[in-house]
Amino acid sequence: MLHKVSYSVIIRVLSLAVNMLTFILTAQYFGPEGRGYIAAVNTVVATFATLAGFSIGRVLVFEIQKSQLSASSFYRKNIFTLLCICAILSILVWISAFVLYWGYPQLYGETPAIYYVLFFITAPTLIWQGYSSFIFASLDKLEKQNRILLFGLILYVIAAYAAVLFFKVPFIVFLLLMVVYNLSVGITEIVSVLKLTGMFRVFQLNTFKSLWASGLKLHTDTVGGLLITSSNMLIITSSMPIAEVGIFQFASQLINMMVILPTMVSLQFNADITSLGANKSFEKHRIYIWGVTGVMIAGCALAWLLAPLIITLLGGSEFESAIPVFRILLISVIGNSFSILISSQYSGRGYFKLVSMLTIVLGLIGLGASYIGILNYGLWGAAYATNAVYTISMLINIGFYIFLARKVKESYK
Repeated sequence: MLHKVSYSVIIRVLSLAVNMLTFILTAQYFGPEGRGYIAAVNTVVATFATLAGFSIGRVLVFEIQKSQLSASSFYRKNIFTLLCICAILSILVWISAFVLYWGYPQLYGETPAIYYVLFFITAPTLIWQGYSSFIFASLDKLEKQNRILLFGLILYVIAAYAAVLFFKVPFIVFLLLMVVYNLSVGITEIVSVLKLTGMFRVFQLNTFKSLWASGLKLHTDTVGGLLITSSNMLIITSSMPIAEVGIFQFASQLINMMVILPTMVSLQFNADITSLGANKSFEKHRIYIWGVTGVMIAGCALAWLLAPLIITLLGGSEFESAIPVFRILLISVIGNSFSILISSQYSGRGYFKLVSMLTIVLGLIGLGASYIGILNYGLWGAAYATNAVYTISMLINIGFYIFLARKVKESYK
């Protein structure tokens, strides 16, 4: 497993490095305001797509185990049903976005409506990408997905630099280029899965019902997780100048980059659970859970020391105000990493109601803390609210880890 995780991490690090080149480009040529517009449309559209996805991707591993089919056989039988679900949900996203724009325009902040229209075109592929990581992981083909992501990003960065440096395109054309990239990656992933598994062109009503039933049980967890990760950005987008949105997004992007390792390890954990079962995989994973957490603690300490150099090098002097925000947010990396590493045990054991209850409570705490913090302390308040939520989450998940260790031990008596 270590070899597979190392390969996946390397590919994802390269992908983020390539993505960072795009960030540097947009920061230099479009400034904090341009980064703010990009952050706003990304956050809002991704929020719609995540809410509409109904957590179906997260229950695929559990559904495969329940079906007693191999992962390949399960997808061959049910991939057409998944694509139909994706299409239906995309239509619901477009209708909901239109209704909310007229009923509650404050949600969209200062960002022009045309920017949102462009990005909402990508709703189908964003919903699909909520499934694809779990599909590739359960097929033990994460390397293939990572290669698709890396190759797509390289082409996108080349096109972006050419468009900005040589053709001097306006900002809206750059956004259109981002839309084309997102659509291309999503379509390529779908084609790749179909080549791996084949497809029966029959809508499986029983699978549809089972996926919805399991997904809805876990969806409150997804909503709670969305409140934890995105409520601060949504509040900042709707209540603060667009440049401030760009500053906070920069700090958050660096934080997100730091949790690649636990994220990729967790995806491999899902593949192990599919093949070994929850108890045996937990025994195998224990050393990785604590080892990766230790690596993340050391990484946070180093990032705190190097924060001024990293941020001014990547973003320039206009982003210096992101330094204290980034340093504050580093505390959240530790709790978030541990929670990510243990998350596969919840879904693999079917603890959907438990995880949903815990996460929705944490999400509501995060929403309230972010609202109060941002209105009173601005970006610093958003960062401290994030830290509080992830610290509570880590304490809860340590308790869950102890429970699992005792349960696995008793199962061998």
